[in-house]
Amino acid sequence: MQVYDLAALRDYWSYLERRLFSRLEDIYRPTINKLKTSLFRFYLVYTIQTNRNDKAQEFFAKQATELQNQAEWKDWFVLPFLPSPDTNPTFATYFSRQWADTFIVSLHNFLSVLFQCMPVPVILNFDAECQRTNQVQEENEVLRQKLFALQAEIHRLKKEEQQLEEEETLAQHKLPAYVSSMDRLGDSELAMVCS
Repeated sequence: MQVYDLAALRDYWSYLERRLFSRLEDIYRPTINKLKTSLFRFYLVYTIQTNRNDKAQEFFAKQATELQNQAEWKDWFVLPFLPSPDTNPTFATYFSRQWADTFIVSLHNFLSVLFQCMPVPVILNFDAECQRTNQVQEENEVLRQKLFALQAEIHRLKKEEQQLEEEETLAQHKLPAYVSSMDRLGDSELAMVCS
């Protein structure tokens, strides 16, 4: 605004149109149009307040084709030629500090809400994504260790079960103690008989 760069102002608004406003639902279009109209009016009022009528005339020369068919701009083409537009009933409101402050706050609030609702670009999300990846890798390592521990426990339990089965099998095939004694008893009796 302060350098009266209308081209930069228009380019920036076009950028916002392409990058932000085009993604919005149609119900926001009237608000966007009102903000654009107010932005250009804010620019015009600033040129008049700073005694740069030449910049106001330049604005209309460059914007005439776009604005001449819009009813809300019909009265504004005379603005650069009025001796004291701040006292004119049509324009007095726009020269008040209250209108300027209200417009700036409205534009700021609208853009703030838009930026808050937009997803974070991937490049800006890189650090958070790295942290999330590290956390997932750490969780995977903990789960892998638990898996190894459970596999070792399963192996140990299977080995114990196998040993128990073997002991049980041996117990079933083992001769009772009295039978073992009988063999020894029989051998000693034979030895006595033979002698």
